[in-house]
Amino acid sequence: MSENQHLPAPAGQEPGQERIGAVRPSGAAPLYLDAEWQPIPVAESGQGFGVYLHALRRRWLAVAFLGILCGAGAAVAAWFLFIPQYTATALIRVSSSQQTVLFPTQQGAGPSFDIYKATQLEYLRSRFVLVAALRQPEVARLPSIREQIDPVQWVSEHLSVRFPGNSEFMNVSFTSPHPEETAVLVNAIVDAYMREVVDTEQRERRQRLSELDQLYAEKEADVRKLENDLKSLSQQLETGDSQALSLKQQITLQQFSTYRNELINVQLRTLRLQGELSIKKAIRDKAAQIPVTDREIDAAARTDPVILQLQLRESELKNLVAQTRDVVRPEMAGRYGNRYVQELADIQNRIKARREEIRQELEQRRVRDLDEEIENINFELSILAQQQDQLQKEVENVRRSAETFGKGSIEVEFLRAEVELARKTLQTIAEERNRLAIELRAKPRITVVQRAEAPRVADTDRRIQLAMMGGLAGFILPGAIILWWDVRRKPVNTAHELPHAVGVDVWGTIPLVPPRALQMLPEQNRRSRRYLRWRTLFSESVRKVAARIIRESEHERLRVIMVTSAVSGEGKTTLASQLAASLAQMGQKTVIVDFDLRRPSLHEVFNVPISPGVSEVLRAEVSLNDVVRPTELENLFVVTAGYWSPHRMAVLANGVIGQLFRQLREDFDFVIVDGSPVLPVADTRFISTHADGVVLSVVRDISRAPQLRAARQVLESFHVRVLGAVMTGSAEDVYYAYPYHSPIIDGASDLHATDRSE
Repeated sequence: MSENQHLPAPAGQEPGQERIGAVRPSGAAPLYLDAEWQPIPVAESGQGFGVYLHALRRRWLAVAFLGILCGAGAAVAAWFLFIPQYTATALIRVSSSQQTVLFPTQQGAGPSFDIYKATQLEYLRSRFVLVAALRQPEVARLPSIREQIDPVQWVSEHLSVRFPGNSEFMNVSFTSPHPEETAVLVNAIVDAYMREVVDTEQRERRQRLSELDQLYAEKEADVRKLENDLKSLSQQLETGDSQALSLKQQITLQQFSTYRNELINVQLRTLRLQGELSIKKAIRDKAAQIPVTDREIDAAARTDPVILQLQLRESELKNLVAQTRDVVRPEMAGRYGNRYVQELADIQNRIKARREEIRQELEQRRVRDLDEEIENINFELSILAQQQDQLQKEVENVRRSAETFGKGSIEVEFLRAEVELARKTLQTIAEERNRLAIELRAKPRITVVQRAEAPRVADTDRRIQLAMMGGLAGFILPGAIILWWDVRRKPVNTAHELPHAVGVDVWGTIPLVPPRALQMLPEQNRRSRRYLRWRTLFSESVRKVAARIIRESEHERLRVIMVTSAVSGEGKTTLASQLAASLAQMGQKTVIVDFDLRRPSLHEVFNVPISPGVSEVLRAEVSLNDVVRPTELENLFVVTAGYWSPHRMAVLANGVIGQLFRQLREDFDFVIVDGSPVLPVADTRFISTHADGVVLSVVRDISRAPQLRAARQVLESFHVRVLGAVMTGSAEDVYYAYPYHSPIIDGASDLHATDRSE
């Protein structure tokens, strides 16, 4: 948005003359970047899906044009550059369960079958299967294989293995530009898989049957040997009653185990106590050499009544000494204070002496405690020695008793258990051997259903998919780059994000006038309802800002208000002139001062001479009263910029400008200052210090949040109060206030005056 694009063309302006405040080329005024201008962090700038929607709203035409152009080019390029591909497929059946002849299998369709299928798929894609396939002479002679640096990797990339529809059939496909080679490669890979994986599993099962036969023969010999040993031992014991032997064995073992466990426990406890006794004696010998720590003395002193009484008296004496020093006169303090000081020193000496006594008592107590512990350990060792002698006698008696009723009862029971275990093991081996021998005659679980044949037709679907993907990528990528670039510029999208992204309050919004209505605004004689509605809506938006300024001035004395922007082209002159006109219409005597000395424009807006103006007043060539000019709107006056020389910047820092503003405060209710942009030049930084507050002009989709934040920081660094921001281009008020902005045609005379003032 330009500086004055909403104002009517002033009288006398040539048709081709450039409007003051329009967006100028970037090279005309180099942008001055302040140190305070830092990029807004992503978390603070409101980055999200919404900002990309706003970017699409601004750049939709470029996005659509470049997207269609690049997408069409990419689709055409993908279509014509695509090399026809041929696919050969072989079909292998992987049964959901192991094929059986007699015994039912425990494997079924379910999670275990899914794992089995995934395992077979990885087997077929494994490197050792592919290497085995490439070793075949008919495969090694293929031109495509000879051209590859790593044939195994190349085959792996073009090989497809899958189970369509979660079925039992595994499709093995290979895609290549040469149809004859695809069938040869697929069949070679399938043959290698069947030979290296499937047949290997069958050989392993036969090998397992052979091992089971050998193990069965060994276990059968062991069972016979154990049975002979049991028979010989029973004959030696001269008893065939296994129950009696078992009962005697159980009783003897229980008694023997009980006494032996008790004896072991006593011996272990004796060893532990002997170790503790040695440690205690060593500590007792060195007890006198171990000093008592201050912490132990402090702990004992906290419970000692003598220490407690002495400390209490010490505290009282310290308080008396302090009171004597603070209350009694200096010439009398020595007479009364020395007595308390001497007594305090005596108490402290007694405390030290008592602490020494406590140290000695603690050393003696430590020795006494160690002696008592040593004595207790010796007493307990003597008792354990008696228990150990008695338990040894009991163990010996039980052992002799066991020898009396039979020497081999335990061996018989152990041997009988071994025979039973060996028989069960032999039976398990026999069952597994018979099962495996029968099931080896069953059909294999994995079989080749269909071998690959050389394809005759190329894959057209892939060509179409590639063209569609290329077109889609070509359509999306330019738009994404444009949106990313637009979002990185961080333009202001809505008025709601100004407080968070820039740090200023929103004092008002000015609606976005459609281009067609914007062209009709300069036509002062139009009386159409559409024209009047847009003019009224535009004026009412400015009046809201003016009403707030009047309300704030009642509490904070806001008299001088500067309107500025971060950079040029953000509508500050339009906002300043409309704001001054609205204040004047409200009965406030208002003057608008053009302090944009480098690029003035108010003289063209109000159709008055540019000189004399502010520049001549600052140079003391004329007085202020000589440059204040009335306008066609009642209560509104204007002070133009005059002719300014940039090398006279020092004038802004002297006291003349302060005197100028003091006189304006006395003569007018409100002073609206049209200042220069904050960031490109330093003029506003000096002038703003004389204003009661600054209003920033913001244009939707043009103003950038980092620049606005930098401008706010610059003004605040000069201790200037930033009142808020007024956003031009907002669409909220257009919809909220639509029923109230359809004025009566006959009442258009006031609007005519307003239009002249703008």
